[in-house]
Amino acid sequence: MINCIIIDDEKHARIELIYHLNKFKKLSVIADFSNEIDAINFIKKNTVDLVFLDITMITSNGIDTAQKIKSLDLNKIPYIVFVTAYDEYAARAFDLEAIDYILKPINEKRFDKCINKVLHIFEKNNLKKDYFNTTNNKDIISLSKNNIVYPIKKNLIKLVYIENRTLIIETTKGKFIVTTSLNEFEENLSSNIFFRVHRSFLININYIEEIIPWFNSTYKIKITDIDMEIPISRNQTHNFKKIMNII
Repeated sequence: MINCIIIDDEKHARIELIYHLNKFKKLSVIADFSNEIDAINFIKKNTVDLVFLDITMITSNGIDTAQKIKSLDLNKIPYIVFVTAYDEYAARAFDLEAIDYILKPINEKRFDKCINKVLHIFEKNNLKKDYFNTTNNKDIISLSKNNIVYPIKKNLIKLVYIENRTLIIETTKGKFIVTTSLNEFEENLSSNIFFRVHRSFLININYIEEIIPWFNSTYKIKITDIDMEIPISRNQTHNFKKIMNII
């Protein structure tokens, strides 16, 4: 079952979404909220797989809310579908790796297409989990480049990041570009050497070369042989200091 919540300050919009979602047996609406504060507190304490989020709300902006959700210190960050009456935020929404962007008033066929996409993503994730739970090669992930597939030991992955809506994998064997999302890729790296320092960056702590103090008591880091300064988000700074034993 896919646990869903709805964040929309208009009650009739929440009721309409619940009506549409109740048609799908694999989706369960476990809560709905009129404001981001209650919603985020709920996400912190409960397993939420998918958030249907309005953008223009009285008390908050849905883009900002999505950024806060993405930066939460959780084992699994929920996916997001934006549902809004305005189309001008679409580019920013997809920068946040939103699954989809639905315009109000909701068109039933368009909404069904979105949910089929959601179901496909979760089914694919479950297949990946089944594979990685049974395979003997848990320490290997295969990446493609120039029509050649390279088996890469996971501990040779140095950095994973998003650039221009593209996921880039930096390894000791070179750079690879993949079509999956950062959240999906992270699920395949079930190891204590990987740490999500920012919504756009996942690092292998064994390749940290420098830790540079930055503003607001945060840090930037440099990874071996990569010419880039990677920010540590404020929400992850405390955990980063614990992991790296910064006193």
